Amino acid sequence: MSYAILRTAKLKSMGAIGGSLSHTFRTRDTPNADPQRAELNEHGNGDSPDSIKAALEARLPEKRRSDAVLCVEYFIGASPEHFAQGDDGSAYFADAVEWLKARHGPENVVATAIHRDETSPHLVAYVVPLDDQGKLNAKAFLGGKAKLSAMQTEFAHEVGRKHGLERGLEGSRATHTTIREYYGRVRQAQDKTPSVDVPEPSMGDRVNPKAYGNRVAEAVIQQMAPELRALRAKAAEAEGAKREAKSARSEALEATTKAQRVVADGEAVADRRVAQARAEAANAREQLADQSKRLEPILKALGPLTANERVVLAGIVQRTSDKIQADRAARAAQERPALAAGPALDQGEDFSR
Repeated sequence: MSYAILRTAKLKSMGAIGGSLSHTFRTRDTPNADPQRAELNEHGNGDSPDSIKAALEARLPEKRRSDAVLCVEYFIGASPEHFAQGDDGSAYFADAVEWLKARHGPENVVATAIHRDETSPHLVAYVVPLDDQGKLNAKAFLGGKAKLSAMQTEFAHEVGRKHGLERGLEGSRATHTTIREYYGRVRQAQDKTPSVDVPEPSMGDRVNPKAYGNRVAEAVIQQMAPELRALRAKAAEAEGAKREAKSARSEALEATTKAQRVVADGEAVADRRVAQARAEAANAREQLADQSKRLEPILKALGPLTANERVVLAGIVQRTSDKIQADRAARAAQERPALAAGPALDQGEDFSR
């Protein structure tokens, strides 16, 4: 199954537009492009970066925000296997341009280009994002995930389906690669491609191709040995990092378990203290209720007294009650030693003398 590909890039300055156009017209080094196939490329509505920049500037309103998006660069392509069947994409790209004109207005689709000198053919279009009021408003077209998703669905339905292309999975967690990221990864992959010098075959090698094959293998192994050693070192380093990470996770888990135990112990102590405080409060309430009950008959008997007199009398009664309880406690304390000495009677001590 082949998929329709649609990407966008927001260009906010003429410098950014010029950089993109230099790639589109191959006026700067383009490692991922094959110069021998450059003649297969097509350019519409402009034959140079300067002419397209002038056309873009002519469409821009005089009054605009300093951070406004001046141009939207569209990248339209398809899965590589779609073009592997011999289709150069001409009909597909033509329909894509018509879709862009219907979306933005023909006058705002300033320039287009089809690249066939790269791995997979694709269309690049430069569009000025003017809204119905003639203001730069890229947000109206590309603002938020919902609009971007709707744009992908619309393009696949109106353009891709005609050419046997499906939409990517809607709602998928797969992240889309921007145009800049795409070309950056292509260049990075090319920079990492190893360069190996293969020995030229001699007349004897043509007679004995097996010996030549062995020589080529030895040359490749010898030249790639440093990179292989570096890769092995990186693999060993990664393995060590994994072990350290595993140890760190184990220590973190152990620390978390200890912390949970401390918290649980603290909660248990707090619960016991709360229970003890509640018991003491309940005991105090019972004692207060008991004292109030004992004082109630006296207070009723003293009904004719004024409120102040009652307060004074209640204080006297309270102090008297406290003194009585203190005297009882003192007597009880004096009686305890005598009771403690009681067991001496069981030791056969003679009290008859």
